[in-house]
Amino acid sequence: MEVKFQKTAISCLQTHMQRTQTQEQTQQVRLPETLPDVGRVLAGWGQVLLRGKEWHSDSVSVSGGVKTWVLYEPEDGTAVRCVESWLPFQMKWDMPEADRDGTLILCPGRPKVDARMLSDRKLMVRAGICMEARAMILSDCELYTPEDVPQDVQLLQNTYSMLLPTEAGENAFQIEQNIAIPSGEQPIRTLLRYTLSPTLTESKIVADKLVYRGYGEVHLLYIGTDERLHSWSTQVPFSQYTQLEEQYDSGGEVQVCFAVTELEAELGEDGSVMLKAGITAQYVLYDRKWITVVEDMYSPNRSVKPQLSQLQLPSVLDVQTHTVRAEGMPDPVPAQLLDAVFYGDPPYLQAENDQVRAELSGEFLMLGVDDEGAYCVANCRWDDTWIIPASQDAEVSVRVENIGIPQNTGSGMKTEVSLQAVTEARKPIYTVTGAELGELTEPDPERPSLILCRAREESLWELAKRCGSTVEAIQKLNALQQEPDPNQLLLIPVI
Repeated sequence: MEVKFQKTAISCLQTHMQRTQTQEQTQQVRLPETLPDVGRVLAGWGQVLLRGKEWHSDSVSVSGGVKTWVLYEPEDGTAVRCVESWLPFQMKWDMPEADRDGTLILCPGRPKVDARMLSDRKLMVRAGICMEARAMILSDCELYTPEDVPQDVQLLQNTYSMLLPTEAGENAFQIEQNIAIPSGEQPIRTLLRYTLSPTLTESKIVADKLVYRGYGEVHLLYIGTDERLHSWSTQVPFSQYTQLEEQYDSGGEVQVCFAVTELEAELGEDGSVMLKAGITAQYVLYDRKWITVVEDMYSPNRSVKPQLSQLQLPSVLDVQTHTVRAEGMPDPVPAQLLDAVFYGDPPYLQAENDQVRAELSGEFLMLGVDDEGAYCVANCRWDDTWIIPASQDAEVSVRVENIGIPQNTGSGMKTEVSLQAVTEARKPIYTVTGAELGELTEPDPERPSLILCRAREESLWELAKRCGSTVEAIQKLNALQQEPDPNQLLLIPVI
């Protein structure tokens, strides 16, 4: 006799590939005719701009560029200058072949830029790019529910609460803001560089809409009307929403990753800065679902041959946010700090027993003035560790969400680094997809009707299956409300 199972499908996003790639781009940059010859290169900065991404059958790729700024002292001794350039790049990630397109989430890091002189009119500019790519495909996982099960057949059913990725997409929007320098700051005479770092402050699901708020951290380096270098930061708020494919309740979660696609800034006649930026918010939505599966079946009065299959669902077990204080002391310490940037490295993860060790690191880059009044550049490293509890059957991913503006402590530098760790289940659930039942047999008259045994490490289900009883009968006879203690003696009624 065959027990029929009804098959249903549950849709969720499977991570087809998730990897971080680093790349270096170099380019020779010739100075415009309007700029004087280079005497000494001081420092470089950059902004990653994404322009396009493609999904192929066996790979994904992204194209874009790094807008760079190189600060230098002219050979003629005049005020410092900044050379702006564009370093195009392409990145490609190989992945297992897919029979359909999916969603590609790209999270760029802050690029490290440096430069050296090739001649008094030419620079070699190098940009180090770090990009995390996550390719996700919407797939149907099959669930099986038995129908018309005879009364003597016992079912081990378990219901799991799972946070599953169900929808991913992106929302592009523009920021146009006229930024006025406050009265307490030195007015701008010449704008040298400008960068934008989008940061999420709040997100929520409202029916079929994803609503999120945040701000763009705008950082400026400029020459003031006092003919000296200055830096200043401000926050440009934004509030956006995007239409979702389905309606959701409030039990879900959202991960949002930003990428800047356009960035331009112009200095107005009144000294204000007109900023124009394009931002893409990439999101993955996780919905709470209850999954019921039959994990085993037997009968005390007949043979049962269940057919087992593995159910692999990308369920999120835990989402943690963590803020660490990054500190460093350069040698030598600039007498006066003019500007500072912190570069966070991708966390290095190492599994250790029931935990994951995330090795954190980064570097401060400082532009300042030394004791003799000359411009100087200093840097220093930072290292730390974050311990994340996680079983060996789980997979942990950690990414840097936000880096604060570095602050001068007087003897060194400090900033706050916000991290997010996502722990996903990787242990499959064994589920029964079908079963063959033998004919009912008469009980053996020689067998005992009652067995006395110690529970030891067996569950009630294992005891009942081994002894030819049922969980309900053992619970009733022994007045049990839960699993017994290992040393507890139990009366097992044989059915």
